[in-house]
Amino acid sequence: MDVFDPFLEAKESKVARISRSSIIDAALKLGANPLVEAVFVNCTNIITFDVVPGLEDRLNQPVLSSNQSLAWHMRRLNSA
Repeated sequence: MDVFDPFLEAKESKVARISRSSIIDAALKLGANPLVEAVFVNCTNIITFDVVPGLEDRLNQPVLSSNQSLAWHMRRLNSA
């Protein structure tokens, strides 16, 4: 499994300030690889709420974020 971390930032306070355009550029770069079937934006401090739908449209593949995946998991646990 390949890992792609274009930001290489360990300080959470800086991660939260990564620009929307940087997130989009990184996801599009990763998603352009023909071997990639989905893009996962991993970090709860990266703000992706308004970015994910447009990325899915542009890449024509699933784009998931940590917060989105956590919310889905919590909903599933709650309905079990």
